[in-house]
Amino acid sequence: MREMIRTALIWSGALTMCEATVWGFLETFGKAPNVWMWVVPVAFFVQLGLMLPLAARKFR
Repeated sequence: MREMIRTALIWSGALTMCEATVWGFLETFGKAPNVWMWVVPVAFFVQLGLMLPLAARKFR
């Protein structure tokens, strides 16, 4: 159980970091609108909810 949660946390954190980095670069060059910072933790927890069932499939 601990390994499953750890895997889901790592994947959701990595995805959130990648999305925030890409969005930041797009904002810098004027290709994307500004997004409030409270969206980042919301995106993290949404992705965590999506990653938990995927991680659970690995440990069945």
